[in-house]
Amino acid sequence: MNRLADYFLLEMQDETARFIAVAGLRTRRVSFQAQPLNRLDFAAAGWRHLQAQSGPRTLEISGSGLFAGDAADHLMQQLFVLSRHAEARITLPAFGIFHGPFAITELAYEGRDGELMSWHIALQSAGEVNFALA
Repeated sequence: MNRLADYFLLEMQDETARFIAVAGLRTRRVSFQAQPLNRLDFAAAGWRHLQAQSGPRTLEISGSGLFAGDAADHLMQQLFVLSRHAEARITLPAFGIFHGPFAITELAYEGRDGELMSWHIALQSAGEVNFALA
């Protein structure tokens, strides 16, 4: 597989705990990051060891597209302006589904004369994210 996904489906939870399909977005960037912890081992003459799976992990994803409707547009504006985290489901076809709290780190609107308004969004995990294979 030489491409993770051309697009992803973004669903965000609203104030009534319903998931709203925000948009199918053209993927711009997906970044998985893990920071292992250093451990100094005095029994091994002071050598440092990296402990896997022990440090913080983050998921960052960004894409662009069209809002699914007015409810999605309103929800995203509200989450961004109020700096609130929300539960999200992010589906990357042929890869899997991520579910957990996310923060909107960028929300940009773009438009040209005679075209529909499009937008760009960047999200970063804001807590533990669960993953299920597609």
